[in-house]
Amino acid sequence: MNLKLSILLKSLIFLSPFLIAFSQNGWTLQNSQSGSWLTCVRIVDPDVAWAAGDSGTVIRTTNGGNSWIRVGEGTIGTTERLNIIDAIDSNTAFVVTPFYSSSVTSIYRTSDGGKSWKTVFSQNGGFIHGLRMLSPYKGIAYGDPVGGKWTILRTTDAGISWNRIDTEPIPDSLEVSSYYNSLNVIDTSDYIFSSNLKVYRTTDGGITWSSFTTPSNIIDMWLNKIGYGVATTTAYISYNAILTKDFGKTWTTNTTNTISEAVAGAGTNDFWVVGDYTGQGYGLFRSTNAGLSWNLEYTSYGQYLYALDFITVENRIYGFATGVFGAIVRYSGFVTPTSVSELPIPLNYTLFQNYPNPFNPITKIRFGITKRGKVTLTVSNILGQCVSTLLDQEKEQGQYEISFNGANLPSGVYYYKIITHDFIDSKKMLLLK
Repeated sequence: MNLKLSILLKSLIFLSPFLIAFSQNGWTLQNSQSGSWLTCVRIVDPDVAWAAGDSGTVIRTTNGGNSWIRVGEGTIGTTERLNIIDAIDSNTAFVVTPFYSSSVTSIYRTSDGGKSWKTVFSQNGGFIHGLRMLSPYKGIAYGDPVGGKWTILRTTDAGISWNRIDTEPIPDSLEVSSYYNSLNVIDTSDYIFSSNLKVYRTTDGGITWSSFTTPSNIIDMWLNKIGYGVATTTAYISYNAILTKDFGKTWTTNTTNTISEAVAGAGTNDFWVVGDYTGQGYGLFRSTNAGLSWNLEYTSYGQYLYALDFITVENRIYGFATGVFGAIVRYSGFVTPTSVSELPIPLNYTLFQNYPNPFNPITKIRFGITKRGKVTLTVSNILGQCVSTLLDQEKEQGQYEISFNGANLPSGVYYYKIITHDFIDSKKMLLLK
């Protein structure tokens, strides 16, 4: 625990847990009926969410946060702080322990809404910092290095069993994991995690990994499906955040105007950070332009908020923030509308992974070019035969998004390729009918 946080928590002990906050710009204070520090939260849909924290506490809502039920402890015990939670639905969820003390890290699973929990994985060391289910049956988790490799776990049976993969990346000697859950899932085979020095990414389900150096030690990180991301860092004096537009390959430094810790987002350009609101408490700061500028959106007046999570349903955003004394605030609002022409000018030529992927039958392909020129974008089958020319014309510098409809094609693997005067790249996508 860092010194700043320790001092803050000591001061909060003398405050009443019945602190006052107000609904501001879509945020509404809720009563979790839990006095525990809620260190993590996961929203499944507009009605269902889970949160967890100190003393084996797990709480769940099935009515959009209007009421929360305590469903933890039991097999989990009451001595450890839970640092990670993920959920498939209102019945099946996962938590990870420990946070500080024990030398054994464990994953617990419930399939009955928290009435009972089973230990589905344990390991000496290798403290797990992120777990995400990719589908109802497949999931991924990562943790500290053990045996000279990062701990990368996979499940293919709905989380009943977890096993380390053979192709775990090797860390540098000075690397440690980030403080928070910084595992970001782009799609079922594309995910990214951070250490204090690098980000690691796989686009083939963990078969191969790429790593990229970061300019600051990352505390928390969130990236969206087109590669825009914000990471909060330990550079407290400068109130720094770092931004990426290419899935963590390159980063630029920006300010959030606050000492920021947790970060999360939704859609293309909407990001939030939890930060110190000029010594008065902790607030939620929002960016609607992919981290370029930030505005205070909610003030917690003495409550320390610690974790964030959001989902999008069509053009609506739903989310929760949790913190000390069982603090929970709920968000409901709208995605910031953005046309491709309004997106920031790319720093490099980029061909993004299509989304969704796999798809049926429509997917979107986004690319960025740094100067005016002719752009050709084609789709080919596994034999190299062109099945569609999506674009073949002059384009100004900027970012573009084109839809591809595979309704007249059979299921299978396809490749899309971009050709410009200065740049050629291709990526694989999967059509499933």
